[in-house]
Amino acid sequence: MAVRVRQNLPVLIALVILLLFGWSVIGENALTEKPERMLLDTWFQLRGERDPGEEIVIVAIDDASLQQISGWPWPRTQLLTLLDSVLVASPALVVIDQILANKSAEREATLALAERIRSTQNVLLPVYFTGLGFHDSTDTTVSTPPFLSSSSYLLFDFQEKFALYPPLRARAVQSSAFELASASLPTGHINIISEEYAADRTIRHEAHIIAFRDDYFPSLPVQAVIQYQGLTRGEVRVAVGESIQLASVHVPIDERGWSLINYYGPAGRFPVISATELLRGHGLDRLQGKIVLIGVTAAGTGDVLQSPFSARMQGVEKLATSIANILQGDTLARTATLDFFAFFLFVLTGLFLLHRLRQAPPALILVMTGVLVVILAVFAFFVFTQMGMWLRVAGTQLALLSATGAFVLVRSLLPGQEAAPAPMTLEHAASGAIKRIGQYEIKGEIGSGAMGKIYEGFDARLKRRVAIKIIRSEVAFLGGEKIKQRFLREAQAAGGLAHPNIVTIYNIEETGTLMFIVMEFLEGKTLEEIIQRETPLPLKRIVQLLTPVCEALEFAHKSGIVHRDIKPGNIMVLTDGRVKLMDFGIAHVSHSTMTMEGAVLGTPNYMSPEQLAGEIVDARTDIFALGVLLYEMATGYRPFSGNNLDELSANISSARYRPALLLNDTLPPEFDELLMRCLAADPDKRFTSTAELREALLALPSTP
Repeated sequence: MAVRVRQNLPVLIALVILLLFGWSVIGENALTEKPERMLLDTWFQLRGERDPGEEIVIVAIDDASLQQISGWPWPRTQLLTLLDSVLVASPALVVIDQILANKSAEREATLALAERIRSTQNVLLPVYFTGLGFHDSTDTTVSTPPFLSSSSYLLFDFQEKFALYPPLRARAVQSSAFELASASLPTGHINIISEEYAADRTIRHEAHIIAFRDDYFPSLPVQAVIQYQGLTRGEVRVAVGESIQLASVHVPIDERGWSLINYYGPAGRFPVISATELLRGHGLDRLQGKIVLIGVTAAGTGDVLQSPFSARMQGVEKLATSIANILQGDTLARTATLDFFAFFLFVLTGLFLLHRLRQAPPALILVMTGVLVVILAVFAFFVFTQMGMWLRVAGTQLALLSATGAFVLVRSLLPGQEAAPAPMTLEHAASGAIKRIGQYEIKGEIGSGAMGKIYEGFDARLKRRVAIKIIRSEVAFLGGEKIKQRFLREAQAAGGLAHPNIVTIYNIEETGTLMFIVMEFLEGKTLEEIIQRETPLPLKRIVQLLTPVCEALEFAHKSGIVHRDIKPGNIMVLTDGRVKLMDFGIAHVSHSTMTMEGAVLGTPNYMSPEQLAGEIVDARTDIFALGVLLYEMATGYRPFSGNNLDELSANISSARYRPALLLNDTLPPEFDELLMRCLAADPDKRFTSTAELREALLALPSTP
């Protein structure tokens, strides 16, 4: 028991770290908030600029306006003149992004401005809530102004849910002068929401719900869209903690009643007309039917905010962005459920990798974790750009990296945590190449295949040349312990085949992170080389070369082993004329229960239909491959081809090929009949054994 705990301790420590980070990620702990917001800002930068639509125009009281008219604040008579200039263009809605406080010295001008606002019925003035916080207290000495009551939300799904999802609550409210506020359309607030606890001044959220006394009030962007679309309070519905429905317009909100602002780019994304130009009669045609925002942008007068794109964005442009988000359906959503799902999906994947790679080299473990972190980042960016959702993944990425680092560190410190001691030593040359494995000296690489590389070696103990096949680390580790053990058992079973036409396997070993097979060293040419130089081969030569292969396979099949990778490169013709069948590397032991479900192993051009389909195979799949080999030796072409694997598979499964006699007229008709029995799509129509195929080969005309 103690040994098992010690063996699994690194994984358990990694699990604890992941769970701690999970609490931080899901609970929005300050530990992960800053990296989460930094990553969100990065998504904005990578995505780039977007079109905010054409519904909004900003009339800016800018530096030029103050220089040519007067300093800020302007007298009410000047504001009335500007408003008249805007209204003459017939805008759909005018929003004044300022609190026009009471001025007793301008009483008559204020009344005149109020009368103009009341008569037009399309001017909106904001309010500003003070004393905001997630608390229950309200200044009981402050009553709700009468003009404010008509601005609150009226319909909710379950208002009782506010006990679970409380919004910001205000203690008091500031508004324009009573006459102006009363003349305005129903109002919304212009509070700027910052998250100071994250030590971050960037404005990312809009609070669409603020509680004041017994009512819940909308933001100015929500109210502007309500008035622009001519909606009544009965057409606005709040799903607490989920969304605000403005007739057909859906505005996602979080449990605080906030939504993420989807910035369209740096400052300057909306059309702007200077107030002084408008007063001269310029640009009036650009205001017709639009939402016109009147705001102060002159230096030192208005709000200057920080966005993910820009360190200096005017408050009126932030307002325009939030309104456009609602109108365009661009408001970013965020759901804790998706965060939760992504965290546990990738955490489980990370734990699975750590468990499967627990004996792998640290570099491989770190690389695989890095790949997982990158995949998570790509996924989050896709969700952000294509689905308009912010997926909080920075904490998950930190969790994966921290857990992996802890796993590697603990494994290196605890005894018995590294890979099992190797029975053989491994030596490398200065270049990094393998120089020696135990008693075997490595002379050089002589070939490579799907499973690994083959080297010429010298057995210093028995004084003989050998071939050493070193298995790729992906097979050794990424396939998992069960696949590795299966490979070793099946290679050992193939090594027990003692036949003059099968390459002799001397040893199968593991050392450190390597698996390797030691076999007899063969000198000669592969059948692949012979086909490339000599095809089409005479029929007599074909029979001489393939009958030994049939005999070798007959012996293997009787031992319960199917080769499954018969191809020219796996048949060696030695200098003395003997034929050797090699590479049972993907052989299947018929009584083995350890199969790779759905795996396609082998070379596609020589594979039988059932092998391509991932079905259980027997001796007849090797007979099919021999048929392909016969065809290629006799004609110089393979019977089945295709531009891709799907096309090749379709041709193999339907047994569509040109008769060999059309490509080589020296062949007897019986040769094509033999091929038909080898290449039949239905295994039951093929030769029943390689012994039967060998007899058919020897029976062909002109064959001794």
